[in-house]
Amino acid sequence: MKRLICVTLMMMLAAAMLIPMTVSAADPVLIVNAETMTLTAPYQMGSNGAASNGRVIEFPGDGTTSTGTATIKLDDLANGKYDIILYYFDENDGQGTFKIEVGGKTVLEFKAKDDLPSGSADAATYTNTVKQGMWMESVDIKKGDELKLSYTQNGDQERGRVDKIEFYKADPATTARPTTTAPPTTTRATTTRATTTTGATTTTSGGDGATTTNAAATTAASSNDDGGGLSTGVIIGIVIGAVVVIGAVVFFVMKGKKKS
Repeated sequence: MKRLICVTLMMMLAAAMLIPMTVSAADPVLIVNAETMTLTAPYQMGSNGAASNGRVIEFPGDGTTSTGTATIKLDDLANGKYDIILYYFDENDGQGTFKIEVGGKTVLEFKAKDDLPSGSADAATYTNTVKQGMWMESVDIKKGDELKLSYTQNGDQERGRVDKIEFYKADPATTARPTTTAPPTTTRATTTRATTTTGATTTTSGGDGATTTNAAATTAASSNDDGGGLSTGVIIGIVIGAVVVIGAVVFFVMKGKKKS
């Protein structure tokens, strides 16, 4: 019995040491809010309370069958490989097609056909490519490459609403896949980082009806202040460590009583 208790305590101590390392995931190194991208009609900016900044890009609700695009130069990324997550809305009133290209190469093309339980762009239909089982991993990006998002409406009311695109430094040895599910913010097991936005947004309308929006992307920069918070992994480790200590105390107290 004593041996079993000792083995159990050792396993709990090992778990307490390992959990903070295995559950941690990287923060995004770049967040591109869709409304800061350069748009071509029929894409336009719109307001939406379920989006991270209360803004999205979307098609007008006229059931068109045309294709709109949103582009941005990735000047804030260094040369390297990155994992990419697209945050968008998938309503149950249509099935349009998204395509994402980086540096002229298609990295993902899919139909928004999950038909989440609402015909509106709200918390019920807010999702991301990781949640839907679509991975854009280890994408080779060179500084200044163009990211191009295309959406083709299928003559229905699926309006191709997009909130943001996140980039993570690909490092399979140390970085776990992000598995964000809750709109519109992301909780990660890591130190909180501050986001810095540079540049202003300007909108112009051309004679062809196209709306062009220019602004700098939002970059996720490391902050010296972690906001006083602890990562999920550290908290779990502390809890298990406390359980180990309490278990050890109880064990030795009971052992002493038995001897007396």
